[in-house]
Amino acid sequence: MVLAAVGFTLRAVRGPAWLAFNLDPDYAYLFNSLLILKGFVPFMVEHPGVPLEMLGAVVMRTLFVATGHGAIDADMIARPEAYITAIHAASLTLSALLVFVTGVILMRRTSMSCTLFVQMAPLASVPLLAELAVVRPEVLLVGTTVALAGAVVLYIEAPERHARFAVQSGILIGVSLALKFTALPWLIGPLLLLPTWRTRRVFAGAAAAAFLGGVIVALRKLPYMARWTLGLALQSVDYSGGPAAVTTQPRLLPSLVSLLGGEPIIAIVMAAGLVTWFVWRRAPQASERIACRALGAMCAIQIAQFLMVAKHPQAHYLVPAISTIGVSLCAMTQFWRPRLPRGAQTAAAVLALAAIALQSTSLRAQARGLESDRRQEEAMAATAEATARARNCVTIYRYTASAPAYALQFGNLWSRWSGLRVGKALAARYPAVLFDKGDLEIRTFDWEPVDLPALLHDRPCVLMEGTDDSLPAASRADFETTVLAISGQESLRQLHGR
Repeated sequence: MVLAAVGFTLRAVRGPAWLAFNLDPDYAYLFNSLLILKGFVPFMVEHPGVPLEMLGAVVMRTLFVATGHGAIDADMIARPEAYITAIHAASLTLSALLVFVTGVILMRRTSMSCTLFVQMAPLASVPLLAELAVVRPEVLLVGTTVALAGAVVLYIEAPERHARFAVQSGILIGVSLALKFTALPWLIGPLLLLPTWRTRRVFAGAAAAAFLGGVIVALRKLPYMARWTLGLALQSVDYSGGPAAVTTQPRLLPSLVSLLGGEPIIAIVMAAGLVTWFVWRRAPQASERIACRALGAMCAIQIAQFLMVAKHPQAHYLVPAISTIGVSLCAMTQFWRPRLPRGAQTAAAVLALAAIALQSTSLRAQARGLESDRRQEEAMAATAEATARARNCVTIYRYTASAPAYALQFGNLWSRWSGLRVGKALAARYPAVLFDKGDLEIRTFDWEPVDLPALLHDRPCVLMEGTDDSLPAASRADFETTVLAISGQESLRQLHGR
C-alpha cells in the first residue's frame, strides 16, 4: 500500500484540482464521466482513457446517491472537487489493490525477492509517483501493468501453463490499451514468450476482447481513435500537427538521452538486462532459457517504449514500461545469484538501499516544488477574486488560469460537443466570467463570441488572468493593459480601452 500512501500524500500537497497545474486532465475526465452517466458517448477518447471514465461514472453515481441534491449535473457543478477527489481515491485504491493482490499471489508461488521486485518497481520512477496524485489513466495503468509483470514471473516459474498465461496477459494488456495506447509495447512480451502460434492467437483474441470491453461505451468512436492515433504517429511535431514524418531524426536522440537521464534506475536495469540476456541467451538449463527469454522480452518492451515516447517526450508516457524492471530483476537473479560471491550480493543490496534513499530524496524535492507551485497559484486566485469583487469586474480567463470557473469551463469544452449542455448553469453560477479562446477571441460559457472593444466600453473594469505570455501585438492598438499581479506563470492584468 506504499503507492496509495504516496498518491494520497502528493494529492494533498498539490491542492485543489482547479489550480492551473492540476486541472488538466482532471476536469476533462470529470465531465466525460458525467457524459457516460447521462447516456452520452464520451467525447475524450484519444488516449483512449475510457475505463477511467467508466469508473468515474460509477463513482459519481455512488457519491450522488449517498450525498447529492437535485440533479446530478447541477450537484457536480456545485461541488466538483468532491467528485474529483472521489474518482481519484477510487482509481488509486483499485490500482493499489491490484499491486497488493499481485504481491500476495507471487509470495505464495515464487520467491520473496521476485515479489518485492515486482511490487516495488513503480517506486523506481519519481515522475510516475507524481502521476499517482492526479486523475489520469496512468494511475490505473500502474496496477494493470504490475499485474502483467506478475503474470510473466508466474510464467517463468511454470512455463507449461502457457494457455493460462495467454489469456491472463491478453486481458490485462487489452484493458491497459483501453486505458492508454502507450501500453502498446507490452504486446511484444507475450508474443515473444508464448511457444506456439495457437497460444499467440488466444492471446490476441483475449487482448482484443478486453480492449473492446474497456471501450464499450465508445465503440462508435473506434474509427476516430484509429485516425487520431495514426495522426499522432505520423505527424512531425508533438500534438501540434506538422507534415507527416514517422520519425523526427534531429530530435530523436536528444529526446532519448533526456528520457533515459530522467529515469536512471530504469536505464541501469535495462542495460544490465541486455548484458545478461546476451551472455546467457544460450543457457543450457531449461529454467534459465525461459528466464532468458523473459528477460529479452522485457528489454524489447523497454526499448520499444523509449523509442515510442521519444517522439513525444513526456516522462509519464513511460509508465507501462516501469513494471518491466521488476521482471528483469527477478530474471537476472536466477543467473547472477548462484554465480556471485556473497560479498557481491551484499554490495548489490547496499546499492538497492542507496537507490531507495535517492528516490526518497527526489520525491521530497518534488513535493516541495509542488507545494511552492500550489502556493503561487492559490495566491493568484485569491488576488484575482478579491480584485474582481472589490471593483465589480468582469474576469476573462486565459489558458491556464487558476480558478474554479475556468476549470469547470475546461471540462465543459471536453463534453459539450457530445451533447452535455451545462453552459447556462455555469454562467448563472459565475455571471461575470468570460474566456479567451486564444488571440483574444473572447467567448462565453456557451462558447458564443463577445466583442472585446464593446465590453471594454460598457464595463468599467475588465480583468484578464492566465498564463503570463504576451498579448497579440495586433490587438494592442485597441486597448492597453495594466499588470496588477504576477505569480509564477500567471499574471493578472486590467484591460483599458483606448
